[in-house]
Amino acid sequence: MKCSVAQKIYIGFFAILLISFSIYLTIDCCFINRNCFSKFSVSDFVNGNYQKNISESFNKNICIYKPIKFMKTHFDMLTGKSFSDGIYIKDSSLLQIPQLPASSDLKTVAEKVNEFNEKINKSVYSLIITTKLQVDNDKFISYVFKSDESKLISEYNDFLNNDIAKLDAIAPLTYIKSMSAFYKTDSRLTGLGSFLIYNYNIKQMGASPLSMRQFDIEHVADNFYGELYNKVLYSNIDSDIIDLFHCNVYSVNGKVDSIYSDVKISNRSTIYDLSQKDSSDKINIVFGEPAPIRDVTTNSKSKNSILIFADENIDSLIQFLAIHYSRITVVNLSEINESWDSLANSIEKINSTHYDHVLFGYGIESLKNIYQFDNLKKFNLRS
Repeated sequence: MKCSVAQKIYIGFFAILLISFSIYLTIDCCFINRNCFSKFSVSDFVNGNYQKNISESFNKNICIYKPIKFMKTHFDMLTGKSFSDGIYIKDSSLLQIPQLPASSDLKTVAEKVNEFNEKINKSVYSLIITTKLQVDNDKFISYVFKSDESKLISEYNDFLNNDIAKLDAIAPLTYIKSMSAFYKTDSRLTGLGSFLIYNYNIKQMGASPLSMRQFDIEHVADNFYGELYNKVLYSNIDSDIIDLFHCNVYSVNGKVDSIYSDVKISNRSTIYDLSQKDSSDKINIVFGEPAPIRDVTTNSKSKNSILIFADENIDSLIQFLAIHYSRITVVNLSEINESWDSLANSIEKINSTHYDHVLFGYGIESLKNIYQFDNLKKFNLRS
């Protein structure tokens, strides 16, 4: 690929800027602020602590880290690269190559879900959400990344017991062939993406889906930059808009208790958390900050309740499920694992017999974390 004169000038400029900044950084860290970066010993390297030390150093020196990252990404783009730090940069969107689970991971997770399912007499559903890459129609990225997530999800579903209902995220998301189902700067679903999954699957869960015209859409943030943007800081990508979907058939309200430990609980009077507008991660507007357990009580006309084991991919779906469930309890098993001792009493109170439905809702990448599903054994299954 030949570079134009303008490109050569820009590349030269960035090279000079990068070298100058590196010299400044070396002088500053080695001679002026000698504790700029953490010291690494042989034992740290052997024990694997060097990665933690590097992360801590960058966090302490974010004013240095961000300019370097910004310059590196733009330099990569000017030299004709399509990838920077594992992120595929398109004209209008960012894509991350996913870390997909192996077949052995899928089988292990399915066995743990099956074991839970066999101990309860409830309707159990499984929803595996595909990544942004799967629904993108870019031929180049499809050529570079050949793995088919639909086959992996099908394989996982085959491992599950036959009485577990398999919901489908791929069909509704790929039907529109549009990146609007995912944020441009983030790997998570937009409100539209969650609506499509809800509308396609809720009938299988025994409820009648509402159509798009039965919702009023509120734009609550038009300057959201997600996790993918923060990894590359590529300024040519526009910010995202965060939308909330308000049912206009009747007003749906919900009270949320976020449970962090047996003594630490935060409350709010709505499903949404508009106080997150000024936070570093505005996407938390749609369901608040992540928590080990979030218990939602709604004014739904239905008296059904649902227990959900899920990662953050499910967050924007809650606004739609609130229409059909008067109680929704969302459990993040990975956070339960980190705070089990302080949550023991709260978990004991989550008796699965109090719920009509159980949903396992995960992004496919979360199935790599097989150990979080060991925590299913900690939940009360008394009849």
